[in-house]
Amino acid sequence: MDAEDLERLTRVSSDSFAYSYGQSARKLPKRIVLVRHGESYGNVDESEYTRTPDSQIRLTTNGHAQATETGKQLRKLFDEDFSLHPYRVFFYISPYRRSKETALGIARAFDDDAISGVREEPQLREQDFGNFQDASRKKLEKRERQYFGRFFYRFPDGESGADVFDRITIFEDHMVRDIDAGRFDENTNMVLCTHGLTLRLFLMRWFHWTVAEYERIANPANSTPIILERIDDPTVNKGTFHTKELYRLSAESMKGLRGISDVMARCVLYTGPHTTPFAW
Repeated sequence: MDAEDLERLTRVSSDSFAYSYGQSARKLPKRIVLVRHGESYGNVDESEYTRTPDSQIRLTTNGHAQATETGKQLRKLFDEDFSLHPYRVFFYISPYRRSKETALGIARAFDDDAISGVREEPQLREQDFGNFQDASRKKLEKRERQYFGRFFYRFPDGESGADVFDRITIFEDHMVRDIDAGRFDENTNMVLCTHGLTLRLFLMRWFHWTVAEYERIANPANSTPIILERIDDPTVNKGTFHTKELYRLSAESMKGLRGISDVMARCVLYTGPHTTPFAW
């Protein structure tokens, strides 16, 4: 194929581009709530990683209290949304013990009939830093990561941030397809119990942040809910927009993400001259 013909294939006029994201079955959950696990023994003593598999590190007493308090906060938020009754809560959880314990602490705040499902998702696990960790070597590697870049640096026998991004992309694709297929009610609050770096990479993928934007975001505090709210604007034709474009970070959640800007709190997927970015 000539270069000229190849170039012609990449030029699609707005008149011939009439793709519609919305499906008749699609039902958008009310919220997507991301929660970093509560305080763990690894958070208060990094030597814990030298003797306990990362997947088995537990919450501290304070971490359990944080999870319980987060459950109360979310219950209060959901109860006060009078447009959303009866509501449902669906959990996606990392298989790591501290994530499961956090999810359990949150779930105890809700009546059993409010919880519509729980799904363990290994793709939501923590970044793999290697197996049992040598404390002195890991300190040097983390220092090296600061010079190399947190996104691309790969720990020996472990993962880079880019590796985690790739598996989070697969998870989000599955989750969005489930939403688009109508597998959740519009009164559903999705709660994802995961880890700090994984949570930030979820947001990077969802809102299409650049690597530079990701690099300047810090982890939220343990057990702090980061909430993506459905955009309920009656003037918006939801059939025109991708599912990701129909959510934005709540103002309170933005306060919990040091380094974020207003433009990073929503997603606009440009698909051609006919598309008008949101003005919200």
